[in-house]
Amino acid sequence: MSTSGSWRSSHDDLSRQLESRPRILIVEAEDRVRHLLVAVLATGEFDIVETSSGSVALALSETWCPDILLLDVEVPDLDGPTVHRMLAQRPQTNGIGILLLTCTGSDIGPARAVMAVADVCLTKPFRIRDLRAGVRGLLLRKVAR
Repeated sequence: MSTSGSWRSSHDDLSRQLESRPRILIVEAEDRVRHLLVAVLATGEFDIVETSSGSVALALSETWCPDILLLDVEVPDLDGPTVHRMLAQRPQTNGIGILLLTCTGSDIGPARAVMAVADVCLTKPFRIRDLRAGVRGLLLRKVAR
């Protein structure tokens, strides 16, 4: 998948400001969606780790220290709202930018409170440009802090 020059140059600038390549942790229950997310973002500009497990995401968030977490609401072992709440309560992980992924037509009642505090929320199916814009916005916020 190709990326536009402006996407690449803007992220190169952000990487310099962050002093390393931004780290993205993808937590998505559906294999095909997780693989799509990796394919779209694996342009050499980010370090990416993926999992389908909320409990693995919690452990990785503490040890690998991602800049951004792409978090599916419906992860089976620990759902997105639970993962988000646990990360927000920990000083070492409460600064991670959260991009929450929800499903059209799903019952996301428990996630409504999380969506109010999540940095970005995208509904599946989402547009690739919206995903990229969300990631870029989260990186810009991190640099501004």
